[in-house]
Amino acid sequence: MVHARLLSDGSAAASLRAHAYAYATWFYSGCEGVTSTGALQLPGPNTGAERLRALGEVLPSDWVERVSPREASDLAGIDIAENGLYFPNGAAIQGAALCRSLLDHPRIRFASDPPRGGIRVLANGCAIAESLPELEVAPLMGQVDRFDGGRLRLPVLADGYARPAGESCWVGATYEYRPWPTAEATAANAERFRKLFGRAPGASRGFFRGTRAVTSDRTPVIGRAGPDTCVSAGHGSVGVASAALAGEWIASLICGEYPPVSREIEALCRVDRFHERQRRRPNPFASGRRRER
Repeated sequence: MVHARLLSDGSAAASLRAHAYAYATWFYSGCEGVTSTGALQLPGPNTGAERLRALGEVLPSDWVERVSPREASDLAGIDIAENGLYFPNGAAIQGAALCRSLLDHPRIRFASDPPRGGIRVLANGCAIAESLPELEVAPLMGQVDRFDGGRLRLPVLADGYARPAGESCWVGATYEYRPWPTAEATAANAERFRKLFGRAPGASRGFFRGTRAVTSDRTPVIGRAGPDTCVSAGHGSVGVASAALAGEWIASLICGEYPPVSREIEALCRVDRFHERQRRRPNPFASGRRRER
């Protein structure tokens, strides 16, 4: 989904998320595999009602609309008892279809062999640690499940998220610092379904497991890692939004242009920040295992 979980605290992280969301909604518009559905955000464990209210007050009116429980119910097609935020520019993405359309672009050439010469761009998820082990990037497993009986009109974000899938919906996603049994993850997503719909889910229609590439500070790594190497990694759960901006950012570096972000954001995402931290403490991901938190 094109929906970066935005912040209202005026921090560099808030600015990064706002830049990423604004760029992604423009970049993906009209692309194959992208459906402009809008998105509805409700209070949840990480964004309570007060934080949602603050977001509604500081974000541009064409980005977000504050909605009542009745308006939220009309948008989602289910009964909702809380105020929420409606993001009209939110979208749902079919990843495979989008990737195929990008590979068919006349100015993109797919090559299976490593590039020779020029500038190398490392944008390969958790595998980046094989080339740059000093980066604090590691996999974080998650699972989404598809359940019958959860028809929605648009994606809803609260405790996790639910995304429409015809007469069913995808619900997720788990955050597994150590991999869970599949049945345990399905049970956790079934509980998310119950919280949103007020009833047990219908039949299971399958699940999907994958890994997010996360950094130790939950901030992506974007920029130069040397004179001939650029990096885009560690986008975590908001990569659908932030990776698009990172691509434009790296293109500007290669072409000698000003980057499309502020100096504050550049400093936040800089590659060498991990070197500074590792002078004070070890790389927490050096052993290849995530620590429990």
